[in-house]
Amino acid sequence: MIFVMKKHSKKGIFGILGTLIITMLILGCSTDQDIEINSFEDLNNIHPTIALDETFGVTQKMKELMPNCKIAYYDDAVTALKNIESNKWQGFLAPQEVAIEALKSRKYDIKILDEVVNEIDCALGLSTKSSIPNYVERVNAVINEFKADGTMSMIYDNWFTLDSEMRMPTFAPKQNVPTIKCVTYGQQKPCSYFEGKELKGFDIELAARVADKMNCNITFDTAPFPSMLVGLSVGTYDMISSNLFITNDSQGSFNFSEVTSKSKIRMVVRDKKGNKLKENYE
Repeated sequence: MIFVMKKHSKKGIFGILGTLIITMLILGCSTDQDIEINSFEDLNNIHPTIALDETFGVTQKMKELMPNCKIAYYDDAVTALKNIESNKWQGFLAPQEVAIEALKSRKYDIKILDEVVNEIDCALGLSTKSSIPNYVERVNAVINEFKADGTMSMIYDNWFTLDSEMRMPTFAPKQNVPTIKCVTYGQQKPCSYFEGKELKGFDIELAARVADKMNCNITFDTAPFPSMLVGLSVGTYDMISSNLFITNDSQGSFNFSEVTSKSKIRMVVRDKKGNKLKENYE
């Protein structure tokens, strides 16, 4: 009887231990996905992997704000969004306008945290080798005029708010005038993107309006970001219009225009309760 009791006791112990181990593994795997993230503190507590674009210039700041985080880098927002939904990454930094567009699409269960990590000035990139007379001065004069008369605010509202109409205006081609050769990324909604075969977005409308005001025609090409910078530096393009951040690294190889907009860098996380739009993202 004693032997039988010991045998059963060992089985019972191993059974309990096995159940505990399995339970701990299950809980360990699902903990991060089950926690509701509402702040940087919540995010830091789960020792997250945070993805960002190197051009944001906030790597060191993120390490200071979230000492428990690991840093990853991404090239496009779609990949980042998919990695958030799969929980490969627990958060990623994005320009507010890109994050709002992802919310509006309702394709992803995400939300934007309230904290603003950084605010970066954006501008047009202007070639120093353009053949258009007084090119840089004329572009800057138009941008300043657009700020003064409300045109810049109108363009912004057309693309970057929760209720934006996102309608691309048309401009009649002109005869016997210079042509501005503009390059953009073309894959970042609502800044510059294709809808069918039509290239549209904030950056496209802005560049087209600037050219029209300068009494110029404009052509658009699309390219990856590094190719844009090279093309602008050697004179292949006259202009970059592609949510271009003003950075010290780029100054010297080409000119930045006057500031055209300010991009708030925000944290996007998985929303386990489902996609909800908030009104305070303006």
